[in-house]
Amino acid sequence: METEKRQQKKYCYLEEKPLSEREKQIIKHISEGKSNTKIAKILGISKNTVKLYTIKIYEKLCVEDRVQAAVKAVKMGIIE
Repeated sequence: METEKRQQKKYCYLEEKPLSEREKQIIKHISEGKSNTKIAKILGISKNTVKLYTIKIYEKLCVEDRVQAAVKAVKMGIIE
């Protein structure tokens, strides 16, 4: 089952549509270990909005979690 899931990789579209400035802000905070609640408070947006941005970031980077997203963003030079 897990193998099938991995074989059905999601379509990554970072090249077609790079991260927005807001998505870059959010991935930076994610890489610093901040929770969605904390990020929402810092940016003055709702926790649900942060969650939606996070999902979009995962799709664009073709990752499945926060750690993978942060690592990939660093490797790609999106954040330091």
